[in-house]
Amino acid sequence: MIRKSGLTKDFYKPKEVGTMIGRGPRTVSNMVRAGKLEAIRSDTNRILIPRDSVAKLLEQSGLLLEDEDARRDAIYARA
Repeated sequence: MIRKSGLTKDFYKPKEVGTMIGRGPRTVSNMVRAGKLEAIRSDTNRILIPRDSVAKLLEQSGLLLEDEDARRDAIYARA
């Protein structure tokens, strides 16, 4: 699980996104080519994936943990 507050960079490389979702960078690049994941090309022709697209992909995969849901209070009582 990835916390939404943990997504601190503006853009991510395919290798970083692949690590987050448990896939390889080639799979992420193929997702970009197929139009399943939004990305931009840098001046040096590298694939860069915006934070919003990464968050959307993680949410669809069920791997995104919203920060407000991350903390829950638990009470333990013993009689």
